[in-house]
Amino acid sequence: MLADTVETRAEFAKILQFVSRSVTGDSLSDDVLESYWFVLQDEFSSTREFGEAAKKLLKSWNYSYMPKPAHFIQALQNETDLDLIANKAYTTAKATAINIGVYENIEFDDPFIAETIFTLFGSWKEFHDHVAYFNSDDTWIKKDFVDAYKRIAKAGNIRGTKLVGYLKSDFKEPKLIHCDYLPPKVRQEQQKQIATSVLRKIPNKRVVNG
Repeated sequence: MLADTVETRAEFAKILQFVSRSVTGDSLSDDVLESYWFVLQDEFSSTREFGEAAKKLLKSWNYSYMPKPAHFIQALQNETDLDLIANKAYTTAKATAINIGVYENIEFDDPFIAETIFTLFGSWKEFHDHVAYFNSDDTWIKKDFVDAYKRIAKAGNIRGTKLVGYLKSDFKEPKLIHCDYLPPKVRQEQQKQIATSVLRKIPNKRVVNG
């Protein structure tokens, strides 16, 4: 646990501000710094450990928005287990279906979520109708999603990232959904399939999965 002292808080803020300026070009407000401190204080034993996690995170962070607290924790844990990531991807997709619904165009910053939904369900509406209702048993749906996600992420094949809402025009701007984990990287030759709003967050040099 980080010591609640002036010196420790100052060093913590210094590291976060460095990350923010490196990623977004802007500094964080005091309120935002306090929210990161509130979440992360119990997760790190020292500011040195926090700094190492931030350094590790910056080496793999390919987005133009500030990493969330969960990303720093993930960097500390060196979370690379594809099964764990696939489960988080399903949780993110299901929560989006429940909270946003079927009528909006959706775009996840993890492009493999959309590809998994295309593969298993064919459309955002079909996925929504299978998981968004409280009385639905999604045990087997989740298993199929996780298995398909892992297979797709390893292959790196992507047809697109925009999921079109029910009765919604394909030309409408989608809601961009950020994920609280680091998605598997995208093969360079597949990037031409990724929608512009997501490509702005994935530099062309990004190569993955061998």
